[in-house]
Amino acid sequence: MKIIHTADLHLGSALTAFGADKAAERRRELVGTFSRLADYAHESGAAAVLICGDLFDTAYPSPALVKEVLGIIARYADIFYLILCGNHDKNAKDVLSLENLPDNAILFDETLKRIRICGVSFWGTSAAELNFNASPDPDEYNIVMAHGTLKGANENYDIDLRQLVGKNIDYLALGHYHTHNEGNIDNRGIWSYCGCLESRGFDECGTKGFVELDTEEGSLNFVPFSERNAHYLTVDVSGLDAAGAYEKIVKNMSQVRTKDFVKVVLTGEAELSAKQLEENLKSKCYYIVVEDKTGAADIAGNDLVEEFLSQLMSVCGDEKKRRTAARCGVEALTE
Repeated sequence: MKIIHTADLHLGSALTAFGADKAAERRRELVGTFSRLADYAHESGAAAVLICGDLFDTAYPSPALVKEVLGIIARYADIFYLILCGNHDKNAKDVLSLENLPDNAILFDETLKRIRICGVSFWGTSAAELNFNASPDPDEYNIVMAHGTLKGANENYDIDLRQLVGKNIDYLALGHYHTHNEGNIDNRGIWSYCGCLESRGFDECGTKGFVELDTEEGSLNFVPFSERNAHYLTVDVSGLDAAGAYEKIVKNMSQVRTKDFVKVVLTGEAELSAKQLEENLKSKCYYIVVEDKTGAADIAGNDLVEEFLSQLMSVCGDEKKRRTAARCGVEALTE
């Protein structure tokens, strides 16, 4: 049996950092990626899609969004969608309950519930804390779905792996962390965070996708699937002029695709315009932010230092000498 494990889609996110136009475009893309996932599930012969929390970004998503998402779920009636609510959309079950859920959609509430599909048992709960007091059949393939952090990371949405040891669990499908990660429950079982399906900001960098599980073959694979990836780059621009800094940033962006979005943080000692660099780099990717954390940026706001640098720029035409004088002068004025 093939199963797709996803979580943390956060459909309906505001994404205001991108600006109005790109935010609206990214919101459509997030829904589009979920739609592509449904097509992938159909084409790969998956019997079930597990959504382990935070399908929506808010507890009360718009009726139009809910209708669109349920339409995607209903597209392939032979694929079951097993859905948990997470910490962001914990009340989404109230909104979803007002709709006519497709027959292939199963929404778990706070009570631990078991669903059996094609000989595989799925145990799920939308409760903030996983209290697993069940005794799965050792002769079945047993999957537990939960949304939260492994014990010790957070007092809320807590999952204690110790209570799952020896419970005949084959796969613990987790949501809440937005980066793929996995480990062992015991000699039999594996836990896995699938990560988010799409990056929404620079705190979600790296490759995003879902986990594909085959219970018959015993295989578990992470499948990259995002439309765009987020990148966070730190670039030391010490001693570089604008052209040199541009060239170094471009070199550091070698793994960035034109459809990706990037945050570049400038470090070191330099007098550069982050805004101008940002403008010059716009054509290299979908969206870029350049942040100045150079030594010059550290003293921004100090009126005396800024006046000194302004006067220095007007009287010293030699860049090398100006940099040396600036460094000495700033050190003296900020001691």
